[in-house]
Amino acid sequence: VLDGAAKVDVTFARVPLDARMGPLLELLHPAFSVAGGKLDGAVDGTLALEYLKEISGRGSIEIRDCTFSGSQFLGTLMQALAMEKREVKLKPVEFRIVDGRIHYDKPWQWTISGSETTFTGSIGLDRTLDLIWRVPVKGQTYEVGIKGTVTRPRLDMKGAIKQVAEEKIEDAAMKGLESLLGGRDEKMAGRLLEEADALQRDKRTDDAAAKYRKIKDDYRKTRVYKENKDRIDRGADHK
Repeated sequence: VLDGAAKVDVTFARVPLDARMGPLLELLHPAFSVAGGKLDGAVDGTLALEYLKEISGRGSIEIRDCTFSGSQFLGTLMQALAMEKREVKLKPVEFRIVDGRIHYDKPWQWTISGSETTFTGSIGLDRTLDLIWRVPVKGQTYEVGIKGTVTRPRLDMKGAIKQVAEEKIEDAAMKGLESLLGGRDEKMAGRLLEEADALQRDKRTDDAAAKYRKIKDDYRKTRVYKENKDRIDRGADHK
């Protein structure tokens, strides 16, 4: 005891993981709550605790060659990712203990079946959860809230579903805008083609070529260009 505060500093290396460590490790992540399951691998880490009315401290953990079975939470994550293969790689994590909760200093990266997901937030010493799981899907990152307790976590998929819905609305709006712009482009390309054809009939081939080239350069994605490509290309190449 120093100045009325109890202090503990611990360093450990290559400690084998097994299911008996689940109740301790679940304070870092609910996936380690593996009642009736198995936990394999090894863990390195440091822990510095101080107790003066309440526990505070810092620590770091690195879990190597970790495999799970029987983790209901991990199964839920896999289901959310529509994955069956349980390949999990964990980056080291640094954490602090403040006001009865364990906070990740930085997002904790879990590569699950090739998807680099991250967790942020905190876990209470009372085993309550206040986490956010960020999942990359096709270039977008979705946020899933995780509440409840380490033994009964709840994934809030509503937030992710809302994100998806909002993005679909944005996609629809963008498609509508593209369609609108496309309509204008079609009209402009059609008008240029009529003018170019009229100039061509009047033997004003240089002026016609300039119009054909503008269609080819600026409106090549239009239906007008695609349906009259050969004629426009020939006219544009006139010198």
